[in-house]
Amino acid sequence: MDVFVVIGVIGVVILLATLLLGDFLDGLFDAIDLGSGLISAPVIGGFLAAFGFGAALTTAALGPALAAAVGVGAGMLLGGVAALLTRSLMRMRTDATPRASELVGKTGVVVTPVSESSFGQVRVRYHGQQVHLSARSEEALAAGTRIVVVEVTSPTAVVVTAFDL
Repeated sequence: MDVFVVIGVIGVVILLATLLLGDFLDGLFDAIDLGSGLISAPVIGGFLAAFGFGAALTTAALGPALAAAVGVGAGMLLGGVAALLTRSLMRMRTDATPRASELVGKTGVVVTPVSESSFGQVRVRYHGQQVHLSARSEEALAAGTRIVVVEVTSPTAVVVTAFDL
């Protein structure tokens, strides 16, 4: 029984290490996994934890050999769940990465006046967020003027013009 508990604790330690140090452990089992996702730290940790604790709990009633079989079943079940969760998280679709070039055509408002010779500041709604950007214009724009972005010169600087409705 003590051996099964130790195996269960090792499984929990692997799971905790994966949770806390996941980025450092990425790819640890890639050489033997061959891209299937079935051999990964969460899967191995889950299998060992369920195997060890499942076998430890049933040793007194079933004996060590049958308890080990119960542990293997529990390990396969929990390891399979971990594999399914890991695989679904790895294949989850995400939004495209925002690009500064997408700012062209966005409307906003001047926060700090923009003159022909110096930068001012504008506020533009970008992917649902209010973004403050340095701005310049060919014409002077007072604070509160509605603007449209006509060019992106850097990720934090744009060229704007007054927005006529």
